[in-house]
Amino acid sequence: MTVVPKLCLCRTTSHRLILVGLLVTLTGCGLQQGERAQSQDATLVDVAIAHPQSLQEELEYIGSTGPAEEISLRAQADGQLLRLNVTVGDRVKPGQALAQLDGASLAMAASQAQAELAARESEVSRTENEVENARLQIEQAQNALQQNRTDSIRLEKLYREGAISARVANAARSRAESASLALRSAQAQVKLEQEAIVAAKGRVKAQQVEVKRTLAQRSFASITSPIEGIVLKQMVEPGRIVRTGDEILKLGAFKQVTVKTQVSELEVPKIRVGQTVQVALDALAQREFTGKVSRVSASADPTVRLVPVEVTIKNPDKRIGNGLLARVRFAQKAIKQIVVPEKALQRAENNKSFLFVVQQAGERAKVNNRPVSLGNQANGQVEVISGLSAGESFVLHSEKPLTDGEIVRLSAMSRDTSREPLEAKNRP
Repeated sequence: MTVVPKLCLCRTTSHRLILVGLLVTLTGCGLQQGERAQSQDATLVDVAIAHPQSLQEELEYIGSTGPAEEISLRAQADGQLLRLNVTVGDRVKPGQALAQLDGASLAMAASQAQAELAARESEVSRTENEVENARLQIEQAQNALQQNRTDSIRLEKLYREGAISARVANAARSRAESASLALRSAQAQVKLEQEAIVAAKGRVKAQQVEVKRTLAQRSFASITSPIEGIVLKQMVEPGRIVRTGDEILKLGAFKQVTVKTQVSELEVPKIRVGQTVQVALDALAQREFTGKVSRVSASADPTVRLVPVEVTIKNPDKRIGNGLLARVRFAQKAIKQIVVPEKALQRAENNKSFLFVVQQAGERAKVNNRPVSLGNQANGQVEVISGLSAGESFVLHSEKPLTDGEIVRLSAMSRDTSREPLEAKNRP
């Protein structure tokens, strides 16, 4: 009788253990399923990582290249243009012969000038000889005057002594006066001849200048390049008659290159002379050059409201030519701040701005309400001055309104873009 109760007791105990085990198992499964259900019910959010950047975009405009210096080659003498040795686009070097004028008329003019100079010099020599002759006449007149005065004094004494008649004494006096007049006339002639010499020498000097000019003009028949550069324009065809001052060729010096572009009048306040600029050239495989703004026009095109701007860049290897397409980027000086899309911002009841910052531990993620101070806004972006640090993740978009501390699910794109920074940030 005593055995049966023992057997019943064992069965009852065993059943209780089994029930307890099943209860624990079911409870554990329920908790896991509850967590999964809670995770599945969590709000889905898109997340981005905060990083510093400039709110201002670089301004880019299209322009074309040209020489920093242009030189016009003009005819320095009249004549027919016989030939041109270059054409537009050719590279030239200093001293290179570019064009030839007919030099026959120039040579004739030089010969005529030289002949005239010889005549002027002959005139000076002739006048100098005449001066010498006049000086001899002065010397003779002086001797004659001296002799006649002596005779007049001697005869005047004899007349007073009664040795000769008055007629003889008067004749001697007349000869002395004539000799005096002859002397003054000879002296006046010398003065005239000396003045003629001065005038003749002046004409010689003027003719010497003319000879140099004509000889220089004869050398002007060959037109040479004063610089190393490129032929930009041809103004005259061979065979035409050109006058002094007529433009024949236009050259460009390309040690430095000027890029001419036009910018919106609204952007002009952001551009200043001396500002650093990046220039990309399609012809050189998008190679970039650094230049500086050299000119900002004071007037805009009244039709399109664009303002001409010139940028100067160096061209040490002479690879940049004329008329190349240039893409000009005007970099703006700006301090980099954390920048977020305006749509990520939330507004509190006190009209303060805040963001939902994502905190992640393992597979779980929750959001915290973080007040932020804002700066400038542009193009749908806004600067965050304080409240958000670089590397932190914040909610860009959620499928429904969020609350502080709420568990969230990251979208697939958000998990890919935010996992590494978040894990690194949460790593001990």
